Amino acid sequence: MPVGKLSVRPLGQRVIVEQPELEDAMSAGGVILPDSARQKPDQAVVVAVGKGDMDSGLVVGSTIFLPPFTGTAIEVGGAAYRVVNYEDIIAIQD
Repeated sequence: MPVGKLSVRPLGQRVIVEQPELEDAMSAGGVILPDSARQKPDQAVVVAVGKGDMDSGLVVGSTIFLPPFTGTAIEVGGAAYRVVNYEDIIAIQD
């Protein structure tokens, strides 16, 4: 789904982000590690921003950094997204 073209919008100080897909991870011994055993990426791209009081530097398309396992997973149009609170954002990449 193109960035900024979601059929849902976050409320208040929330942001919808898209995280890169995780590739299958394999241990040194050849064991495939399940998703639950791997740390999620801490980088995401903003696809929608709520209308709450937030930093004006946060816009659709911004790359942000989050703590692992932050937010609530949602699915829109077959694509996976996360809804995160603005306070959970650690940094915005310039």
